[in-house]
Amino acid sequence: MLANDTLIFPNISSLILNPIAMVDGRYMIIYADSKNSNIILQNPFVSQGGIYIMFLEYGKVVKWEPVVLYQTSISGLKFIGIDCDIAYIGVGQTCIIMGNFTNLAVTDTFYLKIDFLSSGVVFNIELYNAQLNFPVVDYNVTSLRYGGYLFSEQGTNTENHLMYDYITNGSETYAWDLPNPIITNYASVWIILNNNTLVLSLPEGIQNWSLISTELFKFEKEWGKLMREKMKVKKFFLTFFKYYMNL
Repeated sequence: MLANDTLIFPNISSLILNPIAMVDGRYMIIYADSKNSNIILQNPFVSQGGIYIMFLEYGKVVKWEPVVLYQTSISGLKFIGIDCDIAYIGVGQTCIIMGNFTNLAVTDTFYLKIDFLSSGVVFNIELYNAQLNFPVVDYNVTSLRYGGYLFSEQGTNTENHLMYDYITNGSETYAWDLPNPIITNYASVWIILNNNTLVLSLPEGIQNWSLISTELFKFEKEWGKLMREKMKVKKFFLTFFKYYMNL
């Protein structure tokens, strides 16, 4: 059991938080703090934003000193989203943070990718370049069992729900074989099977629904037959039918 404890964060209204299960069985809370200030600072070393984690362990009281993953002294930025996953190929965890530069005439969105170990040691930080032509309302990063990550963003235009995806390992980037963006159903229900196949729900008709699938790029060789696909397919259909029956 978790020890009886209360988590208190400073300036909670300005934070973006996400609880994450770690590869070593522990949990962490990762959060992004940004000042969103356009003031010219006298001290260029004052932090204007950062990414931090707090570790949670069963039966132990939380250590209040957060681990610093990233800090910046650049003013005029605001973190607006964060998503993480484990690394199936390689080590540690990967998080992608979405943010806006607020001191520009036109709002410019950036994506920051941070790779780190379960100890909190950071071994890679890089920017992603993804320019979309529709408003993003949700995004996530999903670790793939054959290496790399699926970077997925969902949004809407005036008529449809859209989904935009690409596969990357940090140095190489590949588009999937489906239209990009693709029109999905209202909830954008999708799942990745153990063999790197993505299954996606398409818009429903009055009396019908349909799925589409595509095999995602594999960065690593197939070392053997991966199991439990039937379980994941069953879970996907249960999620889909639950959503469909509640319409």
